[in-house]
Amino acid sequence: MIRMIWEKMMKWGWDYNRNLREEPISVDIGLSSEDHRPDMEKAIRFSVLPARGGCVMETRIYNKKEREWDVVSHVIPDGTDVAESVGKIVAMELWKV
Repeated sequence: MIRMIWEKMMKWGWDYNRNLREEPISVDIGLSSEDHRPDMEKAIRFSVLPARGGCVMETRIYNKKEREWDVVSHVIPDGTDVAESVGKIVAMELWKV
């Protein structure tokens, strides 16, 4: 009897912990109710590459109508604040979407 209660308690604890780990965190903005994943339809992906004389930043936005990526490269000159420039470029790209 005690063994059966112990096994049920262990199973309940295991299931409870597994559900906590597997449950995604949901945020109200842009999440579909079915899979709890963010809607990445209008996502902007970017890469920053160090280069001589500064950095090169490449932004990619998926164009659903043409079914291809729109790729734009930006040059950030040496001596410019990279974080501020990246922020301005991303904001500019968000206005385009």
